[in-house]
Amino acid sequence: MKKFIVTTTINQPTLATIKFIEIAVRDNWTFVIIGDTKTPHEEYLELQDEYTGSLVYLHPAKQTEMYPELSEIIGWKTIQRRNIGFVWAYENGAEIVVTIDDDNIPYDNWGDNIMIGQEVEVDEYENILQY
Repeated sequence: MKKFIVTTTINQPTLATIKFIEIAVRDNWTFVIIGDTKTPHEEYLELQDEYTGSLVYLHPAKQTEMYPELSEIIGWKTIQRRNIGFVWAYENGAEIVVTIDDDNIPYDNWGDNIMIGQEVEVDEYENILQY
């Protein structure tokens, strides 16, 4: 199953970013980071080189080259740039795509219990109060 994690960032790699890279390596995810105009590109390109196959950094120039119309419509300095990551993941065979923020540190068991394609029993509650 091809699984992708997508985020945008203007920050230097955060603790959350590093933990998501570790999860990607450990659990066979591809972590796609969408850069913006303020992103420290060199730091992410170095991480991409270090974690080839688990981390993809889409530099703004690459985004504009690959998706010129979408890039122009979305604009810069907006979280909606993550849509470029969704399109990229889809084009690369994604079966699962999740989006995260680079300031939310994941638990160590993040992504361990994916329920897609499984039957799940749930309790149903109904509000019977009438106003």
